Amino acid sequence: MNIKEIAKLAGVSVSTVSKVMNNKAENITPETQTRILKIAKEYHYIPYSSIRSTAPVRTYILGVLLRDFTETGKFIQGVLQAAAQDGYSILLYDCAGSSDTELKYVSALCRYNVDGVIWNPVNESSIEYKRHFDKAGIAVSLINAPMEGAFNIDMRRISYLCTERLIENKHRQICCLLDPNVSIASDVVRGFKDCLFEHQLIFNESMIVPVLKEKPLSDLISFKCTGFVCFGLTLATDLLHLLESLHYDIPYDYSIIAMEQDIRDAPGTSEIATYTIPYGDFGYAAIGSLIDVIEARDHKHGGTLFHDYVFVPGNSVDIARDFRSKHIIVVGDINMDSYFIVDELKPAGEITPIKHLSTAVGGRGCNMAIGCTRLGHKAILLGKVGGDTEASKILETLNHCGVNTEGIRREPSTDSGKAFIFSPHTGANSCTVLSGANTAVTPEYLRQQKTLFKNASYCLISSQLPPETVVACAKLAREHNIQTVLKPAALSSLSETLAGLIDYLVPDQEEAHTLVPEAHTLANCAATLLQKGVGTVIIAGKGMGCDLFRGSEHQHFEPVRNFAMIDQTGSSDAFISALVSFLNENYDLERAVQLALYSSAFCSALQGVYPALVDRETLLAYVEKYEPELLTQSTKGG
Repeated sequence: MNIKEIAKLAGVSVSTVSKVMNNKAENITPETQTRILKIAKEYHYIPYSSIRSTAPVRTYILGVLLRDFTETGKFIQGVLQAAAQDGYSILLYDCAGSSDTELKYVSALCRYNVDGVIWNPVNESSIEYKRHFDKAGIAVSLINAPMEGAFNIDMRRISYLCTERLIENKHRQICCLLDPNVSIASDVVRGFKDCLFEHQLIFNESMIVPVLKEKPLSDLISFKCTGFVCFGLTLATDLLHLLESLHYDIPYDYSIIAMEQDIRDAPGTSEIATYTIPYGDFGYAAIGSLIDVIEARDHKHGGTLFHDYVFVPGNSVDIARDFRSKHIIVVGDINMDSYFIVDELKPAGEITPIKHLSTAVGGRGCNMAIGCTRLGHKAILLGKVGGDTEASKILETLNHCGVNTEGIRREPSTDSGKAFIFSPHTGANSCTVLSGANTAVTPEYLRQQKTLFKNASYCLISSQLPPETVVACAKLAREHNIQTVLKPAALSSLSETLAGLIDYLVPDQEEAHTLVPEAHTLANCAATLLQKGVGTVIIAGKGMGCDLFRGSEHQHFEPVRNFAMIDQTGSSDAFISALVSFLNENYDLERAVQLALYSSAFCSALQGVYPALVDRETLLAYVEKYEPELLTQSTKGG
């Protein structure tokens, strides 16, 4: 810092500064004197401070000037260790991200005649301050700076390695979580993007998640991702605890990998898989390189990038769930539902006033597929839509919900299926259906899609499809050793051929008596259906409880309490999707049924179906509060 710069900061002439600094300020106001002296003190200015002896005496003091202390604990340890070995002391300064503070510390280091400085500039424009060090004859080694000759940790490479580790475990939906304010954030993002590009994966901006203190983590992350790259072990641990609080298993449901300072010797850190940012070794190497320059020694630390990046395996990374657990196939009707909210349904011949009209994606196929995805499972929906505008809305909604739609085709010559639902406040709805493109879902079409049945665990079948398609679907599932679930809402009878292909039949009481009209009790209905070859019969009760029949066993489940019944249109779809979802996670049948009853109750408490299907977090949080034993005693496995 020279006299011209002090004058500029104080807003006075050079001669005024000279008079104040040399005690000749008789004609200068006290306020101006105070201002000049304050600036001179802050910037460590003394007359001729930039002039160094032509034969300088070595002070054996080194300066370390850092942008901030965010990730410097291990770095400083390495610096102190390397300096002590060569007999040097350290002056350490934290600029806290401020250029003004940085300039003050540059002046201080010049005043103290340090032998050399390790410098992490606040920003690229800060490099102009280097002229002060050059005038003072002070050796400078830049670190973690986007400038030629800087000594850098290759954060781009570490980020790449973390992302690649997830890709190697078949993760395709990956998010990168980081504090956008850290100096190396841009390098982390570049490495993440590079890895996706080189592995031919599409990048979009939503994959970068800036984590800010004022927003809870739960509001920031996307549960559609299966793998997370986290900058910092603290962030990764917070994410782990959040996911576990929502009853996700790590790494069964999600994988987490972190970039963190060297934790190889730290206790209790094996839970998170980590690529170490070797700050300790980096600090040691950076100071060693600077001392090599000062003492004109051969460089022991060649190169400008530090490459010793160690992977510390933990218990947080595994094969992506879509490639490990089997998916669910849903074959069913796809509709656009129109809801007519009324006070009551008038008798024939009378006009029923409509209070409110709404539309939403519907049909048993859509409802069950969306229900499964909201509960955290991959669902592939097979069906057809028409050539109308509703088809585009349907597909857009399904994709938004995470349903795999590669099994859906358009029938240009017809309209999409439509349902017209009258919903009175009693909850007992009346429905009229226009099948439309659903009638084009033929056995031949299913055979064309048979590759989608590979690696599936359950096949959910809607009886609203043509009868021959229902049988063909059950046969195709059996050929692939897939368990079948059928809701017989549209069946007037159940043939022995179809019965022998159904593992779970889920009628309500009215549907059960329709299939077995001669039976007088639910037990008799179930016994007849089981004799025909059905594996398990679950009959839904009017009060949202159910009866489970399996072999000679009969178990009754009471309704879930404390839920209003607003609209029961989708209660059975919610029940089936939850039943299969939890069976797919290896919950035993009894607990899967109980959890499915909760899902059904949530759906019945709201108007509509698709908007009312409960998500996994809400369902499990509620169950944990009122019946936690359903979760803690499950036999869930991987």
